[in-house]
Amino acid sequence: GVLILIGIAGAITSAYMQRWLRYKGVELLEAKLGTPVRIDGMDVSLMGREVVLYGIELEDRKQEKMLSIDTLGAKIGLLPLFDDKLTIKDLRCLGVTAFLYKERKDTAANYQFVIDALRNKKPADGDKDAGRKSSPLDLDVRTAVFDRVRLRWDVYSEPVKGGDTLDANHFCIENVHFRIEEIRRKHKDLTVSV
Repeated sequence: GVLILIGIAGAITSAYMQRWLRYKGVELLEAKLGTPVRIDGMDVSLMGREVVLYGIELEDRKQEKMLSIDTLGAKIGLLPLFDDKLTIKDLRCLGVTAFLYKERKDTAANYQFVIDALRNKKPADGDKDAGRKSSPLDLDVRTAVFDRVRLRWDVYSEPVKGGDTLDANHFCIENVHFRIEEIRRKHKDLTVSV
């Protein structure tokens, strides 16, 4: 029995298996989100129950770069996965760049499809992904740390304010560090504790 477990652990941590897991992860994310996703590299450590992803990029529905993460590391619970529960003890995102926008104040933001996918919300009429089934997944993140975050926000239809006034329609923040204490998604509810 122990030799079988060692063999399985060795197979999962092999370069071939990690490339396959990365490919399957990209495939699942692209199907769930309906947009291109890129992951350059992946390391899996079963003993430390840690997954580390490198070079993540996510495009919005207009195929424009929306999010990039240099390194995303997560310590995961393996047993809850068998019950469709993703339990993450510690999540670390380093080197996060997000380009977020709305065309007009009365339109949805370019990231709304990600929120809808996490909530398993049915797509709007005319959405190219209408009718796509999505499996429910309970998500439980104990702590999430974000470091070296750069965020750009724009409402394209609004003019840029000049001077020293904060412009809520156009801003960029850089080199931010923050921590979220808990993120939970169960059934249709998404809860974030800061």
